[in-house]
Amino acid sequence: MSLKILGLALAMVSPAALAQEGVGLCDRPAEPGAVLSLTQAVELAAAADLRPGVADASIAAARTEQAIAALRPADTVSLEIEDFPGIGLASEIDNLQVTGQFSRVWERGGKRDARTALARRGVDVAETARLAAQTEILTEVETLYVEAALAERRALLACERVETVRSLQSAVDRRVEAARDPLLAGARASTDLAVAIADARREDQDAQNLKAALGSYWNAAETPQLNPEFLDRRLAPRAYDFSAIKSPELDRLEAERLRASAQICPSSGILRQKAA
Repeated sequence: MSLKILGLALAMVSPAALAQEGVGLCDRPAEPGAVLSLTQAVELAAAADLRPGVADASIAAARTEQAIAALRPADTVSLEIEDFPGIGLASEIDNLQVTGQFSRVWERGGKRDARTALARRGVDVAETARLAAQTEILTEVETLYVEAALAERRALLACERVETVRSLQSAVDRRVEAARDPLLAGARASTDLAVAIADARREDQDAQNLKAALGSYWNAAETPQLNPEFLDRRLAPRAYDFSAIKSPELDRLEAERLRASAQICPSSGILRQKAA
């Protein structure tokens, strides 16, 4: 009995409120602002992100280490003074001694070459790390842009479903008023409309959240407007040469491997190769 009462209540009260809510959600005007393309989004994110700047600082530090590694060890000069002339009981001490020492290191066994090779590998690692950072930004922004565009498209489809369910509800309401369908049919139609509006609201909120996350990469003052035309583009299949795949992350790992292998053996001063 309680289910019948609930169905009658939904049939009498909900249709107008649900219809008004669906209109407010799906028929609102487009948000103002210029449409942002994928290329523009990547450029804005790359200009505002701090990771390339940090990588540039690492490259500068590695190049400084490379320049220092090319130099031989600095000469050292030391000066020692002892037996100062004293007064009183120490007045008999008058043999002041001054000792000077000059030291120069002569490198043998390829120490400088090994040190320079290690520093050069450090520069390679820093440069590949910068390329990896740029690729990481590109991947993050492209993925977020595509996800936001797909969420917008899903929100549009959800609104179209709301319109379809609303039309069906109107037809059911007319049949109920004409006593051709029971009141429970109207309650079922109202429930379907409520579900459709809830789905549309969820999809719309997901799209807004994804666009806000995209704009946070460059601290956008307004929610960016996307250009979803690329979703309708059809690409012709073609053969791909997988042997030509080049990844900055793989280059960075290879540079780190080479730097790890370029270790200087302190005892002999030669380049030591690590076993694979």
